[in-house]
This record gives sequence, C-alpha cells and structure tokens, in this order.
Amino acid sequence: GQSRFNEFNSQFQGQVAAGTVPTFNYLILPNDHTNGTTPNTYTPQALVADNDLALGQIVDTISHSSIWGSTAIVVVEDDSQDGADHVDAHRMPAFIISPWANRGAAVHTRYDQYSMLHTIELLTGLAPLSLNDALAAPMYDAFSPTSDPAGTQYTAIQPTQPLNQVNGSTAA
Repeated sequence: GQSRFNEFNSQFQGQVAAGTVPTFNYLILPNDHTNGTTPNTYTPQALVADNDLALGQIVDTISHSSIWGSTAIVVVEDDSQDGADHVDAHRMPAFIISPWANRGAAVHTRYDQYSMLHTIELLTGLAPLSLNDALAAPMYDAFSPTSDPAGTQYTAIQPTQPLNQVNGSTAA
C-alpha cells in the first residue's frame, strides 16, 4: 500500500504541475489479500490497515488537487474473499468517491463488474470494449446532478493499528 501510494503521489504531483494528468488511471492496492498468518510476515490486520491508509492517502491527495472538481475515484475489491454471505455470493462493496457522488447514499441497485466498467467508459469518453459492457446498466444512482468540491475534500486518517506488526513464529 504505502510504496504504491508513494510512487503514485510522486507521478501525480508532476502530472498536476505539468497539466498532464491522464483521463484514466488504474491502481491496484493488493494488501487486503494479506499473507494470512504466515510466520514472520505482516499480520492480516497490519496489511489491511496499510491498504486502507494508502487508499485514504490517494483520496486525500486527489481531493486536495486542482483536478478534484472533475474527478471520480472508483473503488472495488477484486473479489469478496471468504465466500458467499447470507444474501448473495456475488455481493461486494464498491465506492464512488467524487464531488459528484451521491453523498451518504448506500445504493442498493444491482450493478455488476460490467456496470462499473460501463460507468468508467461513460465518464472518460471511452467506447465500450464489448457488448457486455455496452449493455450493462451504468451506475447512475451513485451520482448526484450537483457537485461539492470544497465539501468533499478528504484528509487521510492514520490507523491506530501498527503497520509493522508481524505474525509470530508459532502463528496458527
């Protein structure tokens, strides 16, 4: 998480200064997968906290930049990890972070990965990649017709979980 944020931040600051921020960026923060309780590796709690901090720092950086007013950050897990929940085996959290987001809303409309892709394509002006995403329902319910750039800036929060905590040699 942190090393990826540091690399992103370095490049982003240069792009903002030069007016060359790409229309679309794709960034992976993989620490939520953790290493389980493998002895002498970071604990799952430390890795998840590191991942959460990195996402918070990305939002902090972008939301305090000159491009925030025209930005949408789309966050999704790559899979829901530990199997099905009590409602649906396909459920997973997704977030739209933007001055244009429908603030405070928990949207219950059924969307899928193609919906997210179609939404990104619409926001960036990209043509659909296939019939699957071309026909997918865009995530309209996640957006508001008005924006609030100043009221949606975010400042990252340092986790209370130590980021350097490691599993013991006898971890389960």
